[in-house]
Amino acid sequence: MASTSHDKPDPLNFMNRISPQTYLYQPQIFAPTSPTIILLTWMNAAPVHIAFYLQKHRSLFPSARLILVRGTVPNMVYLPANIQKRSLASVLSAIRAEPKSPIYLHLFSNSGAQSTSTLLQAYKESSPSRREQLPINAMFVDSAPSLGTYSSGYAGISYEVTRFPVWIQPLGFLLTHLLVGLMWLVGCMMGRENVLTQSNNDLNDPALVPLDAPRVYLYSVEDRLVRWQDVEMHAAVAERKGWEVRREIFERTGHCRHGKGEPGEGRYWGLVRMIVGQTGKTA
Repeated sequence: MASTSHDKPDPLNFMNRISPQTYLYQPQIFAPTSPTIILLTWMNAAPVHIAFYLQKHRSLFPSARLILVRGTVPNMVYLPANIQKRSLASVLSAIRAEPKSPIYLHLFSNSGAQSTSTLLQAYKESSPSRREQLPINAMFVDSAPSLGTYSSGYAGISYEVTRFPVWIQPLGFLLTHLLVGLMWLVGCMMGRENVLTQSNNDLNDPALVPLDAPRVYLYSVEDRLVRWQDVEMHAAVAERKGWEVRREIFERTGHCRHGKGEPGEGRYWGLVRMIVGQTGKTA
């Protein structure tokens, strides 16, 4: 079909799509010791919003490789872990192709935490010894994680319902309650951790995350999807286990909005630049 004046360009078209939900951008000036920044998004993030963060990284670190892993509802709700891990094969290959490149994870919301959990497990399980950690230099944790409670699971998925037409939202909220309730019931009956608890634990598992990789939690009291108390509880556990932790609480910013617009954008990206500069080559 011919394009029309109403067609909008894909804001991610500067990247190569390496699987249905993953993308890779490697600039011509990339060098073996340039950073690799892995962006793991919130659930169903729109390309235009993802592109904002990618372009920020491009402007700060012109020689950096960018890897994008998009968060989805199926990954959070029903897609089996083994299928999700297989879908990251191209990402793992890209990471291993440049062993000298320092790696930075920039994850958003519980969906980004879940994608990170899957990536960490997939890297370890696909290593020759099945024990290797993903060699992370630092981690930026934006608006995450929640505790693995029913209310947290419902809040995350029901947020998608608010995008539906108003007349269908009541049915959407009801179905969300039924879905989350079924997930929790099945998990309890089978003795399995729910997806939020699994992600929480994996991010604080020294067998998956190197203890010498500092992390920054970026969050706000105003976030209505992820409670600031949950974030601080996770940060406290990480600190007790030996990670260097920095807590950055923002004012008057909503969920996954701390680095975009006033009042916090300058502070947010100043922190990112500083941490990357302290822990590896900045490009």
